[in-house]
Amino acid sequence: MDLRGYLAVLRRRKWTVVFTMLIAVATAATQTYFTTPVFLATATVRVAQPVQRADLLGNRYDLDRLINTYVLVLESRPLLERLAELSGYDIAPARLAAMIQIDPVVDTELILIKVRDTWSERASILANSLSTLLVEESRGLFLGGREMQDAAAIDDLILAAEETLVEDQQALAAEEAKLRPSVVDIEALRARVEIDRQILTNLIIQAEQGKLLAAVGSESVSIVEPAFPPRDPIEPNQPRNLALGLLAGLAGGVALAFVFENLDPTIRSSERLERIAEVPVLAALPRARVPVEPQRWQVSEVKRYSAWPTGEAYRILRTSLEAMLGGSNPKILLCTSPGAKDGKSTVAANLALALAQGGHRVALLDCDLRKPRLHQIFRLANVRGLGDVLAGDDGEEPNTNDLWQVPMDGLDLLVSGGLPPNPTELLRSDRMLSLLMAAASKRNFVLLDGPPVLNFADAGVLAAEVDGVLLVVGRGRATEQGTRQALRRLERVKANVIGVVLNQADQVEVGYY
Repeated sequence: MDLRGYLAVLRRRKWTVVFTMLIAVATAATQTYFTTPVFLATATVRVAQPVQRADLLGNRYDLDRLINTYVLVLESRPLLERLAELSGYDIAPARLAAMIQIDPVVDTELILIKVRDTWSERASILANSLSTLLVEESRGLFLGGREMQDAAAIDDLILAAEETLVEDQQALAAEEAKLRPSVVDIEALRARVEIDRQILTNLIIQAEQGKLLAAVGSESVSIVEPAFPPRDPIEPNQPRNLALGLLAGLAGGVALAFVFENLDPTIRSSERLERIAEVPVLAALPRARVPVEPQRWQVSEVKRYSAWPTGEAYRILRTSLEAMLGGSNPKILLCTSPGAKDGKSTVAANLALALAQGGHRVALLDCDLRKPRLHQIFRLANVRGLGDVLAGDDGEEPNTNDLWQVPMDGLDLLVSGGLPPNPTELLRSDRMLSLLMAAASKRNFVLLDGPPVLNFADAGVLAAEVDGVLLVVGRGRATEQGTRQALRRLERVKANVIGVVLNQADQVEVGYY
């Protein structure tokens, strides 16, 4: 199947695609309406790289490692338990972990703390509380417990060194105050005092370094932007959901269109019909009705009919028949179909019109003696007609002179008349053959509107007596199996099937512009 074939399938199944899309969009809209809104609050914190600390303790901290450490701490259970206490909400740590998302911003010192919640205000409170906890924990996280213990120990050592220095200074002063001091003892005490002073100075320096380290560490994490209660939810995203519903509906509708096309046993294109019938498709005819009320019809409707796409399609069919049948006269043709409602009577009536307009003398006989339609199409009386002629005395020649009706110039119509109980026997009688010969002797074309092939044996009887059979296949009504069966039945009676016609075709098949 080429691109035009695919487009033809989509055109035929357009309502399947449209309804599928509408259902998908309606489903997406309904789901969006009943979905609980989810809000996202975001707080931004900055982790500053403490460059100056490298010289204080001799360790250089890598910023990426530090940020990754903070991320893991933010996701830890102890901090989440403290968050539940600080925020005042009774939320389990596991649920908090599902609500929180920590995203470091690449190539920056920033960390985004995101909280998703169905309550806008609570989402912002949790995000800000978690940021505050990170700032509070940052000094301890950076220094560690050992450094803090060392700072406390240094303070104790400073106190002890001060006491030792005071004691040694007092001992030196007492020794120097003696009347006969010992030079050796004085020198020893002076040396001890100097050593005490150096120890105390070193301890003070270490304490000051610890304080500087603590000050720098406490400022390594700061809140850049607090979270605010969001006004609009991030879920459900109505435009996105509707767009996805539309795309899903379109894809599903197209898929269903081709599934239904493959499962559909009816004939919907002339290409498919030609593959099945193995005889020429003479024309694709649009859905149409024959103009009615002959008085109005003759003065105005003929002009309208000539300009219709329908009229052009039937003129194409007329030309195909003229070329196929050549100059042989007369031409007695049977118009039939595989089953009911294929539009054979309408095709027969419009074809008779087209032939009459082309300058031919045409006779149109309603040979469907079970369910006649031509008198209804032309809105003519159906008091007496073909059935009455065939039911006459076999010894008499059929006289139809007073039964022919003339809907328009060049077209003579013989309606069905009364419906006999034995139509098959009447249609195969000698009177029927004599009537056809008499009608053909005065006209160029004799068209018979026969019953469907598969429903009754009448069509087979008529097919064996005519010059050619025109099989009308209703688009979307006739099935592949039914069309094949009809052609096989006609073949068994040695009928000359000159071609098939796709009736009720769409404008693409008709090809009118």
